[in-house]
Amino acid sequence: MQNKAYKKSVCFFLAIIFTFFATITCASNIIEGWSAYYKGDHHRAHSIWLKEAVEGHAESQFALGALYTEGGVIPQDFSLAAKWFKKAAEQNIPDAQFNLAILHSQGLGVEKNLATAAHWYQEAAKHNMAEAQNKSYTSQAKV
Repeated sequence: MQNKAYKKSVCFFLAIIFTFFATITCASNIIEGWSAYYKGDHHRAHSIWLKEAVEGHAESQFALGALYTEGGVIPQDFSLAAKWFKKAAEQNIPDAQFNLAILHSQGLGVEKNLATAAHWYQEAAKHNMAEAQNKSYTSQAKV
């Protein structure tokens, strides 16, 4: 009986260690992506972030949304920006929520929908994002 408890404890401990190192690896990849971006290597940044974003990492999903919004070396694509911002927004990334709200309020890459925009402004405002709080208030008045 004691051996089973020990094995469970060891497995639990190893799971925590694995999660810790996976998180560190993801964070370093996100930083590596930003480093490439600021050096002007947008293709490398895109490649790094896409791999992480597909695996569900919210910060990389947000970064891809921003990259597709900006355009330039990576062609501007508001539909893809909206896709990645939404994935990050659903994981409570306030900047993604705010940017997704803007896309919905202007009909960029998505159908214009002020109610959806107001929803995402409100979500971002919950994170004390002042600009989102202001937009949330004005969006409610229009809906």
